[in-house]
This record gives sequence, structure tokens and C-alpha cells, in this order.
Amino acid sequence: MPKDSRARRERLREARRRERAAESDEARTARLASNAARMANMRARETPEMRAERLARDAARTRYMRRRGKDSTATLTEKLQGFARGLDPERIIDANDSSGELMFLMKWKNSDEADLVPAKEANVKCPQVVISFYEQRLALHSHLIADVKKDEKKN
Repeated sequence: MPKDSRARRERLREARRRERAAESDEARTARLASNAARMANMRARETPEMRAERLARDAARTRYMRRRGKDSTATLTEKLQGFARGLDPERIIDANDSSGELMFLMKWKNSDEADLVPAKEANVKCPQVVISFYEQRLALHSHLIADVKKDEKKN
């Protein structure tokens, strides 16, 4: 990972810390209540399939973060990630662009682990899996938008 992007992330984190330290207790309470209400609303609309997907995504992220915290004495096979491991992709669990580059959290066939893979590489090596991910996400968002519109009509 480039040092400049790491430094940039640290600067952004520090700026957020300063902003939160400077906000009033009332503003903090309102922000936290808003976040909690938004999450409760999302979870209330969540289908069992969506919940299972979210829990699998959270577990994969936890495993990834634990692996990432390992010391440098890891074996070569543990250091290999993504397509370098020679596994076939099963599906994309989630997408993330916090590092400045779009990355997919990829679940592999015949493996319990998931890896972050650059989107550019996934677009070339497994375009059908990428298309399937975007189709699922589009269907989910259109379903949520329809629910919001129904709620607005009721009110």
C-alpha cells in the first residue's frame, strides 16, 4: 500500500477525531441517534437472505482483519491473496473504495476465506461474477427505493 494513501487516511481520521471532539453533546447525541435510527430502519427491512449475506460479509471482514494482523513470519501460501492463490471466484460479497481504489471482497470456491481483490483485476478475470454482483445490488436498491416510496405515499 502506498505510503501517501496511508498518510492521507491518517489525516482524514485525525480531522474526523477533531470534528467529533469539537461537537457539542447535543450534536453528538443527535448524530448517534440518527445513525441508530438509520440502522434500525435498514435492519427492519432486511429479509432473511439479506441478513445471512450481511452476517457472512461481516464474518469475512473479521477473518480478513485477523489475517492482516498476523506477523511477517507467515508462510508464503498465507501471504498469497486473491487470484494469486489460483482459486476460482464464487461471488463478490461486498465492494470498498476506502483506499482510493475500488476493491471487491471476493469469496472463493472450495474455500472459507475471502480476499480483497482490485476491481480492475476482477473485471478482466471474472466479468460474469462482477456483473452478477452489480445486478444483485441493483435489485436490492430498487427494492429498498420501492419500499421508501410506499412509506412516503402512506404518510
